[in-house]
Amino acid sequence: LYGINDKGELIPLKKLEEKQSELIQAKANVELFVNYFYNIDAYNMKQRRERVRWLLGEQPTKIIVDKEKRGYFDEFLAINGLRQNAYILQNTLKINNEAPYNADFIVRIERINGKQIRYYNAQVNITMAQVNKNYPYNPYGLLITDLKEAITEIREVNQQDLDAQIQESDNAINQNAV
Repeated sequence: LYGINDKGELIPLKKLEEKQSELIQAKANVELFVNYFYNIDAYNMKQRRERVRWLLGEQPTKIIVDKEKRGYFDEFLAINGLRQNAYILQNTLKINNEAPYNADFIVRIERINGKQIRYYNAQVNITMAQVNKNYPYNPYGLLITDLKEAITEIREVNQQDLDAQIQESDNAINQNAV
């Protein structure tokens, strides 16, 4: 069986299925990275920093080391109960179809300290290169070789707007065909 690609060429369906599978794995690698890098608290911080390093090349590792030196992670130990929840706004996730994969997306970060919640958006751009799979450390075989992030605080918090953005993101998950 054959399919037709966007250039009008005949391609065996097996190759199309392999490409779709690779793209799904790239998206899963992005989710894993966000989980390890942004979803942290005092109890899981050390383990997640170690695990995220298995997904990172030299340049992104330097970013984490720089954050460590500036005391970013020390806040989670110093402030009792401080935790971060993060998720990708799926409607912003853009990944190219060929390796090395470039992904652009926004991560919504909720920094929770007791009843006080501060919201941030992290505009993230990563490049992922294929490497050997190493389960459980790098289960998708994709190494993040380039990382850029720009974090901005959402100062004027309108809960209805935040809820609408989450709803739009959830709808994008259901419509995000590969």
